[in-house]
Amino acid sequence: MSTAEGVSVPEGEALRSKIQGLKWAHHIALGPYTTPGMWSKRHQDWVRDNLPQDLSGRTVLDIGAWDGYFSFLAEERHASRVVAIDSFLSPEHHKDTLAAFELAKGVRGSKVEYRVMDLFDAEELAESFDVILFLGVYYHLRDPIHALERLRSVLRPHGRLFMEGLVAAGSAPVLRFCEPGEIDPFTFSIATVRGVVQMAHAAGFREAKLLGLSESLWKAWLHATVPRSLRPRVAAFVRRRTGRGRGLPRAIFELGL
Repeated sequence: MSTAEGVSVPEGEALRSKIQGLKWAHHIALGPYTTPGMWSKRHQDWVRDNLPQDLSGRTVLDIGAWDGYFSFLAEERHASRVVAIDSFLSPEHHKDTLAAFELAKGVRGSKVEYRVMDLFDAEELAESFDVILFLGVYYHLRDPIHALERLRSVLRPHGRLFMEGLVAAGSAPVLRFCEPGEIDPFTFSIATVRGVVQMAHAAGFREAKLLGLSESLWKAWLHATVPRSLRPRVAAFVRRRTGRGRGLPRAIFELGL
């Protein structure tokens, strides 16, 4: 067992056992092991590849960080300081996620700072950032335009905000509210690609450009995680929820002031 800033960090079999005993959102390399994230590794890599490769000297705010994968990535890419924030659905979610983050931070020898707070309270940090990561969050909000306005207030004048999430089909600039359970219990709004661009402009961003549009990843998830005998039933459920067999695509955008 090694130590990081005076805190004991498990190694070898003890580390493997600790990883297996926690709930992980992302696939994070911890020594010889990788955490068993609940989200698609393929999608995680796609988002990673669309973010800046070099963050030297820049400060980063990671919104909705969960167990910290993208925060640690920013640190790997030489950000001078990284602050991760998230709020939680329940005390159990809070406890599980922070335990996973603290283990990853210790094993990696990271200096990422984690704050339990709502993104709408970001101004309470009393500082501004060069880069904001707003990944997989907007469609969980009832008022994503207001969220972007609040994040704009903590972005430095020449800073960049990277926004990723589900997008709806269609060429019109549309942002709409979702019926309860229409997509899943935690998706409250969704926009088309042009809708996201117009939403960013409405929130005060002068620049908003599409960096990448992914194909739906649900089939990869289906084959990786669902037993063969259950796949037809799960596929039918996805079609009912999305209205199309291939599911909803995701997009990533770069916003600037």
